[in-house]
Amino acid sequence: MKNHAIKSGVMIGVIGIIITLLLYIVDPTTFAKWWLMMLLGVLNLTLIAVFGVKYRNEIGGFMSFKDAYVYSLITMVVMVLVGTLFSIVMFNVVDPGISETVADAVAENTESMMRNFGAPEDGMDEAIDKARADTLDRFTMVGMIKGAGIRILINVVFCLILGAIIKKNEPELEG
Repeated sequence: MKNHAIKSGVMIGVIGIIITLLLYIVDPTTFAKWWLMMLLGVLNLTLIAVFGVKYRNEIGGFMSFKDAYVYSLITMVVMVLVGTLFSIVMFNVVDPGISETVADAVAENTESMMRNFGAPEDGMDEAIDKARADTLDRFTMVGMIKGAGIRILINVVFCLILGAIIKKNEPELEG
């Protein structure tokens, strides 16, 4: 199970890398869109479920909740580690300036949202500056490692849900 989960995590991580590269090539400011990041998170969870069900079927069609949960957890941790390693290289070595581009886009999005909600002008500059600084922090190596840890902790709960989706108990034999 462990090897299959690791392989699945690597494959999902590589899919994430390909999507990240496509977004980077098309328009790097898309990294500032929260809804897109949520959509990618849903895609990742869906892929974990698909790979988990595929594995369950390969081993005879049945899998306990515990095994399904552990499978999901291993797959998710590997996926996060692969994505984080790629992001550290991409955004700190290959193109360190991308963080400025994304931070500027986040600042613009924050300002636009605050204006749409009628926020008072006096606190707007401070909120925009904070959003920009927080974004720049997330793109540092330490920020990405912290973010990976937070994603893993949050996804531990989602893996419970995935375990429930993937598991399939063997039918009880009637005596």
